[in-house]
Amino acid sequence: MRKTALLSVVAIVAATFFMPAIAPEKVVYAYDKLTIVGEKGTYVYDSPQIEYFYAGSSLARIDDVISEVCEKEYVPYRDAYVDFKPNAKDKFTTVAEKDGRAVDKERLKDDIIAALSVGGGAIKPVYNVVKPQIYEKDLFTDIVVRSKFSTSFAGSSAERKFNIKKALGAINGTTIEAGEEFSFNETVGKRTENSGYKNAKIISDGNFVDGVGGGVCQVSTTLYNAALLSGMTITECHPHTLGVSYVESSFDAMVNYGTCDLKFVNNTGRPAYIKCYVDNDRACVIVYGKKSDCVYLRESVVTETINADTQYIYDAALDENEYIIKTAAKNGIKSVGYLLKKVNGKITERRLIRNDFYKPVTGVIISGDRSHESAVSG
Repeated sequence: MRKTALLSVVAIVAATFFMPAIAPEKVVYAYDKLTIVGEKGTYVYDSPQIEYFYAGSSLARIDDVISEVCEKEYVPYRDAYVDFKPNAKDKFTTVAEKDGRAVDKERLKDDIIAALSVGGGAIKPVYNVVKPQIYEKDLFTDIVVRSKFSTSFAGSSAERKFNIKKALGAINGTTIEAGEEFSFNETVGKRTENSGYKNAKIISDGNFVDGVGGGVCQVSTTLYNAALLSGMTITECHPHTLGVSYVESSFDAMVNYGTCDLKFVNNTGRPAYIKCYVDNDRACVIVYGKKSDCVYLRESVVTETINADTQYIYDAALDENEYIIKTAAKNGIKSVGYLLKKVNGKITERRLIRNDFYKPVTGVIISGDRSHESAVSG
């Protein structure tokens, strides 16, 4: 009996001694709980997020938890800025800077580990102040008119006038930071019926046809000239295939969403501010910004005229001497555009900026004269 008992004890000891090592089993205790009390919210963690091992408890995915809390608790700083209200009496007011706030990540991690070592509990994050980059005292407030430009749309249809006013409204109040590039298409958006634009005359494939957004090119042209006269750098501009009546040749700016844009860079060294409005059937653009020591002027020069043809179409319903002008003939032209720089009343630079060709428009006359049945004259 004693021998059997002795052998049993030896077997148990041997089995224990030679047993392979087994990792301590994970045990989760429901009473372990961690609460992070932040300024913007309270974040509670318990099982199964808190894991308890024989060596102590831990918070699963602790780095992810800390990042999530820090993101939710972050309060961004606000730089001081100039508030531009183009339609107000006081167009420019300053808004003061404001400190931001960010959780101290390393401190939060240490506090979480320390709290879990004694069974959890509540902790509060420590915050660091995040200072702004621009202060109100550093703002440039000596803002003046750098340029003005306007074009008339008095003879336009009601639909075209509507489109012009809508596009002007989309640009009105735009601020272009120093060094920033302005895009007409990005600012105005797509010209579609769904976005509220109406059908009016546009130029397409060298012809005047009805199209959604007709008149918007007059807005881009007006803005283009204001940008030129303000001294900003034009980075993209396209002429129409036909000459337009609202501006001199080589100073138009055709736009088409997705293919042709008007772009320019504010290289004045300070923010530029754009006001757009309508005054007695005129599209008006004003560019505000830093005072310039020079004035810019435009010069359009026609270098060649291309005579337009006229097509006659016979109509037996008309009397012999009766005729109807269906399409007025318009000569084509080649032209160049210059930008002149004037300092202290003297022209210091005359720079060629454009070289354009506008196609002639063939005239179409419906006539009761049988001799005009299929005649075309140059």
